[in-house]
Amino acid sequence: MAIDLAVLRTELRVHLGYEEDGTDDLSDGDADLLLNRAFWELLNKFNFREEECSIEFTVAEDEDFISLPT
Repeated sequence: MAIDLAVLRTELRVHLGYEEDGTDDLSDGDADLLLNRAFWELLNKFNFREEECSIEFTVAEDEDFISLPT
């Protein structure tokens, strides 16, 4: 389920005790910075699989089935 950035900002403001649209209390830029810092902390604490391996491969336009390398 994707969450809209505006929803994340609103939930952050509510969690911090501000009004839902309280951009005077916490600007969008400051909210984005806090959300990014929280995301970066999660990335540092947990070993997400996308960081383990990266493989490049080419795909032809007419291919119906793609076998991913392992």
